[in-house]
Amino acid sequence: MMMPLLSSAAGHLHFHQSEASVLNPGDLIATLDLDDPEAVTKAEPYDGGFPDLGPPLVYSSGVDHRFKRSLEDAKMILAGMQTGSQCMSSITFEQSSHSVMHY
Repeated sequence: MMMPLLSSAAGHLHFHQSEASVLNPGDLIATLDLDDPEAVTKAEPYDGGFPDLGPPLVYSSGVDHRFKRSLEDAKMILAGMQTGSQCMSSITFEQSSHSVMHY
């Protein structure tokens, strides 16, 4: 595989990996010693936090949405996963199947 290394700044390129070497994630391939280091803005770590996501999404009560959600829950249960509706002890299978069948 050939990977181009493009830079808008001039300088000397120093390879740390030899040609045709196997690369692992996080390996340093090369460094660039810039002719004018002041011409480039250095990256700084982000110290801020994530924004508040707000309340959870409200799902539609339409028949097609309830069917898709129930079908996805059934697939997750058959795959051995726990779904969000399993955590809600107030809703039983009979109630949810009754509401889907009567719309």
